[in-house]
Amino acid sequence: MEFTWDANWRLTQGVMVHLETSAESVTAVAGLEGIDEYGEGATQDAALYDLLTSLTEYMESLEEREGRLHPTAEQELEALRRLIQRSSAD
Repeated sequence: MEFTWDANWRLTQGVMVHLETSAESVTAVAGLEGIDEYGEGATQDAALYDLLTSLTEYMESLEEREGRLHPTAEQELEALRRLIQRSSAD
């Protein structure tokens, strides 16, 4: 399975997501052990897009500090790298 939500990124495997709906918005919470990220939007699609963007931004933040990370954060980075990959330039 591969899912692209942005020209630069692709999701390489499925992710369990819990959706919470209120009158004002939808929240998408990633079912990833040890990684507490969520997305919010007016629709399910917007919330999922925001979640994937949040996961990508978190991965980039960890990559910027690679070599100085706590072992738990190193494990999170490796998990995110298995899940999210940069799209190759065509």
